[in-house]
Amino acid sequence: MDCPDAGLAMVPDTGPTPDAGMDAGTDAGTALFPRYPRVRSHGGLVQTQVHLRVAIAAGDPLAGALETFSRDIVTSAWWAQVTAEYCGPNGCIGPGAFDGTVTLPPATSYSEDDVRALIAADLANPAVREPDAQSNYLLFIPAGATFTQPFGAPSCSGYHAYHYFLTLQSRAGAPVRVPYSVMLRCSDSSTLRTQTFLASHELVEAATDPFMDGFVVDDSGWAATHGAELADVCLYSGTTTAGPHEVERVYSDRRAARGLDPCRLDSDGVDFTTVPVSGRTLIVLRPGEATTIPLRSRSLGAVPDWTLQALSLDARVQLSLSSTTTNDGQDLTLTVSAAAALPATFQVPFILSSKSGGVTHAWQGAVGSLYE
Repeated sequence: MDCPDAGLAMVPDTGPTPDAGMDAGTDAGTALFPRYPRVRSHGGLVQTQVHLRVAIAAGDPLAGALETFSRDIVTSAWWAQVTAEYCGPNGCIGPGAFDGTVTLPPATSYSEDDVRALIAADLANPAVREPDAQSNYLLFIPAGATFTQPFGAPSCSGYHAYHYFLTLQSRAGAPVRVPYSVMLRCSDSSTLRTQTFLASHELVEAATDPFMDGFVVDDSGWAATHGAELADVCLYSGTTTAGPHEVERVYSDRRAARGLDPCRLDSDGVDFTTVPVSGRTLIVLRPGEATTIPLRSRSLGAVPDWTLQALSLDARVQLSLSSTTTNDGQDLTLTVSAAAALPATFQVPFILSSKSGGVTHAWQGAVGSLYE
C-alpha cells in the first residue's frame, strides 16, 4: 500500500536552485523574485469535478457550519483561484458538487480501518451516487475522540489532518479509487475556523494529488518544513477566506513562474519579501559550522517597513538577522550556526517571514549536511 500524505499539523502564522540568483533574467519591475520553486506533476490524475460527501458525527455542535462549508467550498471563487491552473491527463480542475452527508457513528476512538469501512458502506448504498474518480470524502472526527493512523504518528501531536485514498469496486464491479481526508478535533484545532482551515488544506491536496502521483513543489528546501504538496508549502504564509470561511493558502505555479509570491492570490495586493540573494533554499553546513547568507528585500509597490523573522524548526540550528526591519532594496544578512551536538547527517527546516499589516510572505529552506 502506498503511504498516505504525512499529515497536517497546526503551525504558527509566521526555492529555487542555488544559482537562481536575485538578478537572474527577469524584469525587476514586474517580478518580486525571479525564480520561485516550480510545481511538478508525477503524471497522475487530478479530480476535475470533485463530488464531495461529508461525514459528521451525530450531535456535533459544528455540524451545521461544517455542512455549510462543505456545500460552499468546491464552488467558491477561492476554489477556482487556487485549483484551475492544475491539469492532469484527464483535464483541468473545475467547480465541484456537494453530494450530501453521512453520519459518523459515535465513538471515543476511531481508526483508519473505521474510516475506510464507513466510506465503503456508504458508497455501496444505491441511494448514494455511484463512486468514480471524482468521488471525495471529508470526515470530521468529533471532539474528545482519538484517532489511529496507519503511519503511526500520535493523533493531535504528530498530525491534525491528512488525506489518502482507498480502492474499492464500483457497483458494476470495476476498481475505483476514492480520495478522503480526515480532520481531528484537537485542543488547538477545535474551533470552526481551524476545522475549515484543515479541511480546505486537505481537500485541495486530495484534488491535485489524489493518488500520491500528482502535483508537488519541486524543491527540497520548501518541502522540508511540512511536505511538498501544494498546501503544505504555504502553511507559514497565513490564511485567506472563501466567502465566510477561513481557508488555507495554496501554491500557485502560475505566480511562481511570474516571480510573484506563489502562496498569495492576485487579489491580495502588493507583494513584498526578503529572500537570499543567491536564491538558495538549501544551506550546506556540518555540525559546529556557521555561515552568513546575504539577503535582499523587494516590494512591487510602496509599503511600510516590514518586520523580518527567521525561524529554525530545531533549536540546535540558530538563525541571526542583521536587522529585523526592512524595506524595498535594502540588503541584510542571515547568520546560520549549526550546533556541534548535531548528528553528522542532519536536516533542519527554516522559514524567513516578512510581515506587515497582517500580511505574511514566507520563504522556506533547510540547513543540513545532507546536501553535500
